[in-house]
Amino acid sequence: MNQTIEKNFRYHAPTLANVEAHARIRDAARDFAQLIDDLVPQNAGREKATATTHVESAMMWACAGIVRHSKVDAATVPVSDWRCDNCGWRGTSLSIAEAPQRHAAYNQAEKMLCSGNLKRNDTQSL
Repeated sequence: MNQTIEKNFRYHAPTLANVEAHARIRDAARDFAQLIDDLVPQNAGREKATATTHVESAMMWACAGIVRHSKVDAATVPVSDWRCDNCGWRGTSLSIAEAPQRHAAYNQAEKMLCSGNLKRNDTQSL
């Protein structure tokens, strides 16, 4: 099997460092897309849309590059126990990427809208 294909289509578990790097990339891309929206005239529809699409594409490829070439494998992704003091949700042995997803699924199942901040049981907020 082609090793590049194998690597590119494999799940790449996020790490805390990856999550922070992704956030920085997304923030910079969002700021650049906003600059394009602010400065490029509305009547430049095709050009403006293409420029914005290329910013999105660059953001996605940069994030793929981060996770695909990270030296951390899934076995070393840090996990923690989490809680939400607002709705009472508790989660155990979840990564920083899994906790918000599980919290949202819990609230959806319970038909609740929770805007609480998730906290690790060591009291660090997400």
